[in-house]
Amino acid sequence: MTTGGQPAPEIREALFPSPQLRAIPSFSFDIPPGWELEEATTAIAAVHPREPVDGFWVNVLVNHSRVEGAVDLEQAAVITFRQLRRRDPNVAVVTERIAHYDNGRRDTYLRVVETTDDDGRTVAQVHALFFAPRVAGARTADLFQVIGTVPNASLDEHGPSMIDIVNSFRFETGPRAARVDG
Repeated sequence: MTTGGQPAPEIREALFPSPQLRAIPSFSFDIPPGWELEEATTAIAAVHPREPVDGFWVNVLVNHSRVEGAVDLEQAAVITFRQLRRRDPNVAVVTERIAHYDNGRRDTYLRVVETTDDDGRTVAQVHALFFAPRVAGARTADLFQVIGTVPNASLDEHGPSMIDIVNSFRFETGPRAARVDG
């Protein structure tokens, strides 16, 4: 079709998801007994015990970011800590290390930090950063962050459940129904 003797401009469509606009990789993780899963406005998923602990909602948030394909795990850890430090200048690193999950197929940067909440209570955050399997030739990579927050006084009680979530995190090859155990 022409417009005033000129060919009409080519109209192209952007489709999500598509090979040019990849979807967030499909994943699953195990929800600890007595915990609940919810959608969240600040994360892909939120998991927490059914009741607050001393007025504090212990929680684990699952987040996703698209980063440049050349970014490695250590660089991602530096960048995310810099962002955390900007939001909370008093945050202190307790420990950090690389761990291997999913039978050694997924390197995970683990960091535990301490800070204080708005009520002056000391809280710990467990940060786990890892990449989804990389797509050959993609300009970007999918970085996942699983962040658990708990009052220090409850870390021994709830910290293992947070690590269990990280340990059970797996990427799926396609859609499937959620597993429900008795």
